[in-house]
Amino acid sequence: MPHERATTAFARSVGLIFGEYLRARRISQQTAGDHIGVSQQQMSRYLLGKTAMDVDEIQGLCDLLGLDFFQLMRDAQDRL
Repeated sequence: MPHERATTAFARSVGLIFGEYLRARRISQQTAGDHIGVSQQQMSRYLLGKTAMDVDEIQGLCDLLGLDFFQLMRDAQDRL
């Protein structure tokens, strides 16, 4: 699979943060996945921290959610 990447604690932290924002804004995994060009199943793996996202996917979700990329990175690091 082209999107399968080893996950890290940092990648899990990023996924959890995105999951919180998506739930709070009632945006489905399907909608989020469509926005960054991945399936709902792949989006689920990202949010559960089973697979790491690439930078373009992270930026795409930040754009969808109105988040600042660098603030998200700081928040993910703070959760470690």
